[in-house]
Order: sequence, then structure tokens, then C-alpha cells
Amino acid sequence: MKGPEIELVKRKRTEAAMSTQTSVPVYSLSFPKFVLFGDSITERCFSQFPYTTYVNDGFGEPEVSKADQEKAQFAFGAELSHLYRRRMSVIARGFSGYNTEQCRIIIPKILQIEHDASPEGSKVELCTVFLGSNDAASAYPDKVEYTRYLENMEFIIDEIRKRKIRPIIVGPTLYDRERYERLDAVELAKGIYRTSQMNKKYSEGLKALCARMGVPFVDLYSAFEKLVNEGSETMTTLLLDGIHFAGPGNKVLYEELEKVIKKYYPEWHPSHASFGERLPQWGDVELKKLDEILVR
Repeated sequence: MKGPEIELVKRKRTEAAMSTQTSVPVYSLSFPKFVLFGDSITERCFSQFPYTTYVNDGFGEPEVSKADQEKAQFAFGAELSHLYRRRMSVIARGFSGYNTEQCRIIIPKILQIEHDASPEGSKVELCTVFLGSNDAASAYPDKVEYTRYLENMEFIIDEIRKRKIRPIIVGPTLYDRERYERLDAVELAKGIYRTSQMNKKYSEGLKALCARMGVPFVDLYSAFEKLVNEGSETMTTLLLDGIHFAGPGNKVLYEELEKVIKKYYPEWHPSHASFGERLPQWGDVELKKLDEILVR
């Protein structure tokens, strides 16, 4: 690369960094937030060792070898954090076992802290909501009736949108009943069971709700089902215990989320020209001038 070309690259980098998604001046070290809200799948979304996490959380031994348990796997939260490096703070607010009855109480409090009380430049701009796997269970305390589930999801979406935050809603996906009940007999003993059919019902209802409200929806059920039907993935490769995600399942979710962001919120995808990084590249600013370009 010749001298003029190098200067052009540097100028483009600087111009990209000079752009901002908020009213905060250019080289602020305030980062807008991307909140991931949901249940156990969201709680564990940064874990690259899902089998170890599964055991440490009190479940039994998964049906894979010790060697496979110790292999690092894809984690959708970690990959999102990498995707948005130097642009946004990706924050997981996942609560294992929680359903929409509990989460409708939690979400206003989370947004009051992470958004309402935060200064400009550090507010929440994107928020995923991934709930329904517990709601679709057969019995209480996990179960939330179908119509009530949709009411709760509408409430949660409204809480997000009234703050001008951009929501992305994820529906429940396939479930491997035989495998999950074999590994977690405690729920079965309590009369709590789950089915893919019920997950599909809740997912389709949520999809219709999102269409009515004009909110982006990730149809994870169809995405998983397509891969299984094609033979490119199996229930065993996608799900580590029949319900929680193994690396390939997490990768599918990540890819679907990225598609939705590019389609509905393109200005909030890192590839967008106006979405610059915080601070210029290290070689584009002199050390003695670094303090001068930071917002006071």
C-alpha cells in the first residue's frame, strides 16, 4: 500500500470514529448498551464451556465425554460482545428458570438502572428478549398460560419501546423431551414436562404479536427445525441437554440476531459506515494529543 493510500485509510478510520449514534461528542468513552434479557439461555450466553456450567448449576452429568465437556464452544453473548467491541457494551440480564410473570416485574427495574438513570451516550439502544421456554411448560410454577404469556410479552415490549429502545424478540425453539427428562428427572417427578409442540404454539403466537406491534422477531423454532430437517444439525448437537444450547445452537441464535439487526436496525450494526469505534486507531493519534480529544 502506497503513502497516499495509507493516508486515505487513516482518514476513513478517523471519519468513521467521528460519527456517533447519540448526542455524545466524538471521542467520548461512554458506550451505548445492548441488553440481552431472558432466562437461563441468556444467563449462560457468555459461557464457552456450557457443559461445565450445566454441571456447576446443579444438573447431572451430560451425556458427552469428559473431553467434549472441556472443549470451548461458541457463545452468542461473547460473540456479540466481540462484534460490538469499542462500539457498545453488551450486557446479559438472564435469570435461570424465570418466566414472563417474573420478568414483567424485573424489566422496568433493569431499564430504570441501565437506561433511565444513565447519562446520554450510555443508555440502552438495543435489547433482546428471549422468553417462553419456561412459560410453555405443562405445570406451575414454570407455566404461564398462553394468553397471559402474550399479554406479558406485550407489556415487556411496551416497556422497552416507550424508552425509544430498539427491541428484538426471540421465540422459544425445538425441545428434545426424551433427553431432557432423562437428564432432569426432578421436573418430571413434579409433573412438569415440556413439548416441542407447545413451544411452537408459543413461538407462533409471539411471532404474530410482534407482527402486529411492528417489532423484529427471531423465529428460532423454524431456524432449528430447518437445520434438523436438512440433516446439517441434530437435536443433540444443537442442545446440550434437550433444552439449553450447545455451541452450534448458540451460533444459530447469533447468526439470526445479526440478520435481524442488519435488516431492521442497520445503523446499529458495526458494518454501517456511520457507526464508528470509540477512539481512533492507535496509530492515528499522537500520545500527547490523546487527552485533548477526549470529552471532559
